[in-house]
Amino acid sequence: MLSEREKEVYTINYSDLIRDFPYNSLIDKIVANRIIDSFEKTQIDAKPDPNEKNRALFDTILKKPPGTFELLCKLYSQVESIQSKVGKQLLQQIENSQPVANNVISQQSQDTGLKIVDGSKPAKPYINKIYKKISTEWVNLAFEFNIEENEVKKIKMEERTLDEQCHTMLYKLSRKLGSSFTKSMLIKALVECDLRDVADEITPMSL
Repeated sequence: MLSEREKEVYTINYSDLIRDFPYNSLIDKIVANRIIDSFEKTQIDAKPDPNEKNRALFDTILKKPPGTFELLCKLYSQVESIQSKVGKQLLQQIENSQPVANNVISQQSQDTGLKIVDGSKPAKPYINKIYKKISTEWVNLAFEFNIEENEVKKIKMEERTLDEQCHTMLYKLSRKLGSSFTKSMLIKALVECDLRDVADEITPMSL
């Protein structure tokens, strides 16, 4: 798996990487640098459109050893276009010890009117937007947040429906963690629990 720092940068920039990453320009270098192998490339190339290719690529990258995403960002920083600046800023985020605050790809687009995604914002305002979409996976999400099994059982006894259970778990977590329960933390946990579609919904959202 990627390093914690790589996963943090990967997660907060994921949606825009899927949309904007120059797959065709870099795929040969990605294979040459052994980031993925030829078999993985063949599977990715079979995807029907550029976004799906990028999604398959980055889903594969997430499972790779530490340093893989950083190497990919180095290749991205060397692409012969204005996008090289994005690769350089992704590298800076990986190398920076401070919490990841902004989605650097969206930040590049701020002059066009796109919003900057601020991962340091509190996660609490997003709970009502997503809890019904988590539903049956809420227990896995709770364990991802290191909530103890006894607390999970207690929530199951207190609340009747899955939606109510998920909602209660997230609000209890928000009260427990306070300001440290950030949007970036929530997105990262959703991705780890294979709830990427839910994470994608709130990544570009500003509340």
